[in-house]
Amino acid sequence: MADRRASQAIPLAERAVDGLTRTAGPEAIETLRARSILAWAYLFDSRFSDAITTGEAALRSMTRAHGLAAGEVQWLERNVDEAREARRNGEQDRSPRSSGRGWR
Repeated sequence: MADRRASQAIPLAERAVDGLTRTAGPEAIETLRARSILAWAYLFDSRFSDAITTGEAALRSMTRAHGLAAGEVQWLERNVDEAREARRNGEQDRSPRSSGRGWR
């Protein structure tokens, strides 16, 4: 499943999340959408643990802070479910074990 473009997007998405967290706040809608995109990039880079951690945290914040429209939340839920399924099916998880990433 690993996609070279996704691995190139990850550092950019991580910087976007960092910057938005500092400037707009951790639960600002822009920050949460950036975290959703980061979770998607992790998924397509076969970093399933990071995708799950990041996606679940974004989902909790989105529904608690914003009660977002079902379509946006469902898109993220599908990505998290896909990462769980890939891990259950034994696909190699490329999440760095010691990275401490996975945006909570």
